[in-house]
Amino acid sequence: MKNKTRYNKGVEKTKYLIVGNGPAGSSAAEVIRSRDPSGSIMIVDREGERLYSKLLLHKFIIGEVPEQRLYLHKENWLRDHKIILETDGIDSITAGVVKLKSGREVKFEKILFSSGAAARKLGLEGEDLEGVYDFRNLADARGVESGLGTAQNISIVGGGLISTDLIDALVGTGKKINLILRDKEFLWGKVNEKAGRYLEQILLDAGVIIFKENEVSKVSGNTGKIEKIKLLSGEEIASDMLLIAVGIVSNFDYLAGSQIEKNKGILVDEYLQTSEDWTWAAGDVCEHPVQGFNEKIVSGNWLYALESGKIAGENMAGEHKQCWSLPVSVKSLRGVSIGYYGDVLAESETVDAEKEDVFYRFFVKDSKLCSASIVGSQKNSAVIRSAIGKEFSTL
Repeated sequence: MKNKTRYNKGVEKTKYLIVGNGPAGSSAAEVIRSRDPSGSIMIVDREGERLYSKLLLHKFIIGEVPEQRLYLHKENWLRDHKIILETDGIDSITAGVVKLKSGREVKFEKILFSSGAAARKLGLEGEDLEGVYDFRNLADARGVESGLGTAQNISIVGGGLISTDLIDALVGTGKKINLILRDKEFLWGKVNEKAGRYLEQILLDAGVIIFKENEVSKVSGNTGKIEKIKLLSGEEIASDMLLIAVGIVSNFDYLAGSQIEKNKGILVDEYLQTSEDWTWAAGDVCEHPVQGFNEKIVSGNWLYALESGKIAGENMAGEHKQCWSLPVSVKSLRGVSIGYYGDVLAESETVDAEKEDVFYRFFVKDSKLCSASIVGSQKNSAVIRSAIGKEFSTL
């Protein structure tokens, strides 16, 4: 349920303005309130939901987790913390003033950009048909959950983290699952090559039909609802539902024309401050430095969003803390654990290893470990996490 309660409704100025109410923005607001009990806080968010877990959306669509359990804050959390939530978008920002899509102007002293990321689109006609979802937010998940009762043929595009969640949830529903991969294998490049073949066999054994080194070229339907997709290979696949999971794009279109430095994300330093001293950025929208490497990256990770939001909030409230939070994701595919640790940097080399039926892929740059993936038991994950940023040596 969207939050419709406003604390001190109508305020046109605020000390702290936060753009986005996801894990980064919400954790920032919470820590700011703990450090500054009386400073006014406003959050502007287009979705207008109180904080919920995107990590459980795949469980929600099949009924394993009820919607109310998705929410991480109680309904009155914002009011209790004296935080305004405005369901609106940002039109433009200048020093000290933000103009909202609704036309209102709000003055502020400090601002945090925590607007997250949007799903990358396929860019095809028919992508707006009923039954086509990005599966990036609760609205998408509600649509999928509602449509699963009648959908029999489900096509999933993409071979990454979100696809892993979707497949793991849907293979037990009795639906026909088609997986369209641009790459040679499922999780190509992300996991140990032998592990990739092992995981692909698990998918095949579960009845998933895989189309490798292929792409969707057309989405069509005659009644406003998807009926089929066509692949570049020429094959047509009956599809009652199409789930698109081909990556993310940081949300900072509202900064077009701004002097704030941007690349793939909003560029920040180790204190999460942007090129302007009154602004900070955290979570999926920020492009941050990686400890031990002369490189910046957009992490696109829930844990990183939570931790960077917390540190950004502390710094907005007067602290001067560096953020070297490590992105971590652990998924499950038919009972097999798949863990990702750290950031895969450009031009990093890969080293594969196997020990006691556990498959490792290490990503190494400048002779230092920058990331690793583990397929199987995650019992060595703490050792690997502590080794990231240090001189690399195999297990």
